[in-house]
Amino acid sequence: MSDSFMVAARIQMSRAGFETWLATPVPGVAAIENPARMYDGWSWHGKETPGQWPAPERIGTPRDHVAQRIEQTCQGQPELTILRHRDGALEAYFFNLGYGTFDHALLILAAAKAFRSDEGEDLALYWAEAAGWLVEPDGSDCLAVLAIGAGRVRFVDSWDLSATVAALTPVQDSYFDLVEAIGADSQGWDWNSERQFFTAAPRDPRFVDPSVLG
Repeated sequence: MSDSFMVAARIQMSRAGFETWLATPVPGVAAIENPARMYDGWSWHGKETPGQWPAPERIGTPRDHVAQRIEQTCQGQPELTILRHRDGALEAYFFNLGYGTFDHALLILAAAKAFRSDEGEDLALYWAEAAGWLVEPDGSDCLAVLAIGAGRVRFVDSWDLSATVAALTPVQDSYFDLVEAIGADSQGWDWNSERQFFTAAPRDPRFVDPSVLG
């Protein structure tokens, strides 16, 4: 099993809703109606679910959390992040190193329920993948699926993921563009100097909406 974990979602949302979501404090696990059912039905079915989720004050707003991730990645930490508003939707793709690092991403996406632009449901996917590739459409390698609707957010034990995976493919492609950009900066860095590595690639508007960084 990989020690690299991914969380991704594409959530229908207006630009105004996206801006408001960014600035609204995350309510924490209370936004999810059944956190104890997280792994039901997927590849970790039967695994004990997290006993404790982060307190809301540790997360702050989505902007707080993601801006911190971006700056850590600029300094060489492995927290690669795509977060943007494109074609009427919030698009997110988070790389997390180590089990127990996924929960912040799931909680900020769960908080998007109040800002969705239609009455349907969108999915946040959670899976393990060292390179960052999307899950298979059949869900065979998915660890958990969070359904985010305008009125409720819940973990679901089965779902046809094909439409979600297809919608996330351009976001995955941008993630690998980010990996390539950071790699190019790393190759050009003078590692014999005493300076700490720095790359501005994670701040590129292709990868993170400028409003996230203020």
